Formats: sequence, structure tokens, C-alpha cells
Amino acid sequence: MKTRVTIRNIAACNIIIPPLQGKSSLEGLIKPQEEKFFDINHVTAKYIQRLIDAGDIVLVVGDLESAKIQSKDEEIDEARERAKSVGIEVDGRWSVERIYQEIDKKMED
Repeated sequence: MKTRVTIRNIAACNIIIPPLQGKSSLEGLIKPQEEKFFDINHVTAKYIQRLIDAGDIVLVVGDLESAKIQSKDEEIDEARERAKSVGIEVDGRWSVERIYQEIDKKMED
């Protein structure tokens, strides 16, 4: 299930929202003070929520909660796809949380 949201980067640096499968990683780039809309799924919603909690972005339009409802199997599969799209080789033992920690590390580099 996909949901459309608009977010604004309030950080002093560029932020990348990892794209959904089949999209270019540059489509997820948000410059400081820029607003951009995204079609998101439950995995992206959790990632965006972490950025909101950190004070890096604000949600302008949309609802993250509606995107968060999905099965655990779909969640781990999509997290693995997201990691692969940004060049991370996922260990089969990793949890969804661990995959997103690795994605966060990769985005900081």
C-alpha cells in the first residue's frame, strides 16, 4: 500500500529519502528548506518518522500512520529492497531495524 506525503527539509544539509523500487536515488534528494512529495509505503513511513523525530524534516501534507500498516514479511522484503537500492548488501539475519540503521549509516557517508 502506498501513501502520498509532502515533507520539508528543515535541516542545514541535503537529505535523501530512499526511493521506492524502480526509482532513481536522486528522486529522493531534498535540499535544505525544500518541500517535496513522495509516494511512500510502510517502510519509508518509518524512515521518515525517524527523520521527523530527529528534527530534520517536517510533514507538510499526508498521514504516515496509514502507510505503516503491512505484514512483517512484506516489511522485511521491502527493507531489503530499499537497502539494495542504495548499495547495501543485506545479511539475511538482519532485522528491519538493523537494515535501517545500515541505510542511515550509508546516507551519512
